[in-house]
Amino acid sequence: MLALGVYPAVSLAKARQKPDRAKQLLADGIDPSAAKRQEKAERTAAAANTFAAIAREWLIRPRLPRSNCPRGSSFGPANCEPQNGLN
Repeated sequence: MLALGVYPAVSLAKARQKPDRAKQLLADGIDPSAAKRQEKAERTAAAANTFAAIAREWLIRPRLPRSNCPRGSSFGPANCEPQNGLN
């Protein structure tokens, strides 16, 4: 069974167009339910590939602590101690 949507969200005109589209897909040999699932998966993948989603993922990723040495300093590794015993 193919759901057409909930009444307030889907207008009557759109609800009348959806069975016609489903019939056309069936005539082309495509399962309308499978096509709907694939479109939803593509929308979800596109939404997950936005800059905001990738930035959010990067911010929550655990990172190793940084060293006490300033970048480009003339101090050798013996003079710089890592913060938590990691370098």
